Amino acid sequence: MKEYYELLGISEKATDKQVKDAYIAMKNKYDPGSYEKEDLKKHAYEKTEQITKAFDEIMNARRIDRMKKGESVKDSFDNNGSQNGVVDFDYIEELIRSDDLDTAEEILDGIARENRLPRWFYLKGLIFFNKGWLGEASEFFEAACRMDPQNTVYRQAWERAMWQRSGQFGNPGAESPYGNGTRPLVGCGVCDICGGLLCADCCCNCLGGSFMRGC
Repeated sequence: MKEYYELLGISEKATDKQVKDAYIAMKNKYDPGSYEKEDLKKHAYEKTEQITKAFDEIMNARRIDRMKKGESVKDSFDNNGSQNGVVDFDYIEELIRSDDLDTAEEILDGIARENRLPRWFYLKGLIFFNKGWLGEASEFFEAACRMDPQNTVYRQAWERAMWQRSGQFGNPGAESPYGNGTRPLVGCGVCDICGGLLCADCCCNCLGGSFMRGC
């Protein structure tokens, strides 16, 4: 991380505003549109990419650190540095959507217990659900429902986890070829019937008889 600060020419103790100011100054300095020669323009593009990556890495690291402490993750240059103690669960949910489950879980586990609101339990359940751990997911979804019983999103997530945990597929009540919203684990099509008859015939032959005579 130290190299990113050095790239922007600032100290690791710099405020969010100082980080942003340094980033803007460097981007203006290496604006590709300011160069006519192709080699200089190419160098400016490369430098701009490095600067942007440095800024993103620094601010992301600070955002994660604040969320672990249960603080606001709003950048100080956007809210004048006020800290209202609100955790940015939207950011955590975005991590889950992008399948960065380890980072999301690390942040959630680092949040102080007094800041573990119903959505904390919902997101924790969502992580387990995406990992395929339906039992754990059901427990956390259920906890979120108990804390906020009017929330339909939590309720639907819990019902979906329980539905799939029972051996079904998709969501409860979803349309399926069977017409009643369920998808049984064992089918009963023509192939299943033929397979059953063949098995029965083999059993009968073993016992000295024949279940399917003339076949």
